[in-house]
Amino acid sequence: MDFLRELRWLLEQVPRGRVTSFKALADALGDGKAAKAVYVTLKESKLPGWHRVTRSDGGIPFHEAAGTLIQEGIRLSDSRVVGFQGIKFTDFRSQRPLALLRREQRSLASRVVLEDRLEKPGEVGGFDLSYQGNRAHAAAVVMDREGVEVLDEVRLTTIVSFPYISTYLSYREFEPISLCYGRLRCRPSLLLVDGNGILHPARFGIACLVGVRLGRPTIGVAKSLLLGRVDSGVKQGENSQIHHRGRLLGYAYRPGRGKPIFISPGHMISPSTALELVKGLCKERVPEPLRLAHLACGQMRRAAVG
Repeated sequence: MDFLRELRWLLEQVPRGRVTSFKALADALGDGKAAKAVYVTLKESKLPGWHRVTRSDGGIPFHEAAGTLIQEGIRLSDSRVVGFQGIKFTDFRSQRPLALLRREQRSLASRVVLEDRLEKPGEVGGFDLSYQGNRAHAAAVVMDREGVEVLDEVRLTTIVSFPYISTYLSYREFEPISLCYGRLRCRPSLLLVDGNGILHPARFGIACLVGVRLGRPTIGVAKSLLLGRVDSGVKQGENSQIHHRGRLLGYAYRPGRGKPIFISPGHMISPSTALELVKGLCKERVPEPLRLAHLACGQMRRAAVG
């Protein structure tokens, strides 16, 4: 999905003298929860027609848009559109591309294998990304099974066109991760991804897509809980199951004094094995391959700024 192209097409449909909202545009894209991504994209890109987009209450988010709105005959008062509901445009023609992506996620979820297909514990690769606008700094670090020795490392910077939208991370991060994986000399037998596996509304987070597309056992390790409930408070060194609608999706695990991490299978691995493997690799809050990949991304980002 080309997010900018889809958003541009919607903005072209808003007539002169009318306004719309971030939420209305997100609904037309297929998921109202993408309203923040619409706001951030318009703030950064200023696509044609950006000045006609308001908050859900008619408030003007960009002060530089006020003059153009007035020129188009739209009355303002205290940085709000007068008579907002009467001139709000919502009659968009759209294929609702985000809804199509959600449908794709649910379809691909049927290909996820939640049985242990890891032949033997071997090299483990951790994949992480950080961002500067539309530039993604991606890193892969391969370590031995104990998480002691670094066997291989890849760093790269690439451009991403898909914005951050919660639960659609796969469409933003798979390509950079795939590029890193393709450049590794030492191909790991297990992949760890900074994100969710089946602990996801469509049961298909970024770790699932990576596992299914690359055909490797994969585990998702996330720092925030996307859905489900933790059965009990997690004490230091302990773990707790995470259920959603009666199904075990993963575990919350608290390695040290910090906050817990959330572990779920991505592909070709069971929830219990995913937990045990991650626990064995945690010297700090996150498994060593992911921690080192995260540090590498930070170094790239700082170097780009400096």
